[in-house]
Amino acid sequence: MGDVAPPLGKGVLMLSAFKRRAKRFRWLAHRYRVWRDATFERVEPQPTPFGFLLSGQRDMMNGTFEPAETAMIRRLAAHTDVFVDVGANIGYYVCHVLQSNPGCKVVAIEPLPGNLRYLLRNVKANGWEHRCEVVPVAVSAQPAVVSLFGAGTGASLVRGWNGAPDSSAVLVPANALENIIGERFPGKRCLIMIDVEGHEAAVIDGAGSLLSRSPKPIWFVEIGLSEHLAGDGGHPSFGRVFEAFSNSGYDAWACTASPRRISIEEARVAARDSISLGTHNFLFAEKGLDLCAGGPAG
Repeated sequence: MGDVAPPLGKGVLMLSAFKRRAKRFRWLAHRYRVWRDATFERVEPQPTPFGFLLSGQRDMMNGTFEPAETAMIRRLAAHTDVFVDVGANIGYYVCHVLQSNPGCKVVAIEPLPGNLRYLLRNVKANGWEHRCEVVPVAVSAQPAVVSLFGAGTGASLVRGWNGAPDSSAVLVPANALENIIGERFPGKRCLIMIDVEGHEAAVIDGAGSLLSRSPKPIWFVEIGLSEHLAGDGGHPSFGRVFEAFSNSGYDAWACTASPRRISIEEARVAARDSISLGTHNFLFAEKGLDLCAGGPAG
C-alpha cells in the first residue's frame, strides 16, 4: 500500500511510521488502512503524470503504481469500446481509460462506501461524470446481500482476507456480472477488469454469456496463489479460474513488462504446487490472439 500524497506535512511521516509497524501484524495493517483512508478524505484530487486529477495512494498519484499493468491497460484501452472495472476501488484504472480513450464507455463497479466516495470524486474532478456509469454493488455468482470485510484496496468478500477482523464487515448488495452487463454493448470490444481480492471464481461463475460473446472480451484478472489468504496453502480457486477461461476459448497471459503466454498445463502445475507465475495479474484473451504483437495491444 502507498502512503498518502502531499500536502499533509507531519501526517505523512506519522502514517509512514505506522505503516512500517503495521506490516508485522495483519490486524494492525487493517487499522492502518482505515486510518490512511480517513486521511485521504482531506486530500483534494491532485495532478498526476498522466494528465488527470486523482485523490488516492501516493504511488497511484505519482505514477509508480503497477507500471506494467498500467501500461498494458492504456495500450488495450486504445482498442476498447467498453471498459468494465469490477472492484474499481478509487477509480485509478477508470481514470486511465477515460483519459486515454475519450470514446470508450466505462462501467465502474465498487461496493465499499469509502472507496465509492473517492471514485465519485475522482471522476467528477476530471469532468467525466457523464462518461462513467457507476454501479455501487459487489459482484458475485448470484444476487445476494453479503458481508464485505476490510478497507481500501484490501476490501474483500472473503472472511479473514488480509487479516481483516470481523468487526470491519459491512453489508452490501451483490449481483452477478451477467445481470449487470448481460447483453448490453452487442458487438463491442470489451475489456473487463476483475480485482476482487480472493472472490475471483465467484465473479467468473456469474459471468455467464459474457465469456462466450462475440467478439470475446479481454479479461484482466488479479489473482494470487497465496497472498492475503487467511490460512495456510494456496488459493483454493486459482486453478479453477484458469480452467474456466481455457474451457471458454481463452489463452492466459502473465501481465508483466514483457507479457508471456501461460499454458493451461503450466497453470495447473502452479495451482497444484503453489509455484509462482511471476505476477498476480493475468490477461485472458481469445485463443490465438497475440498480446505482444499484432493483437489489439499491438
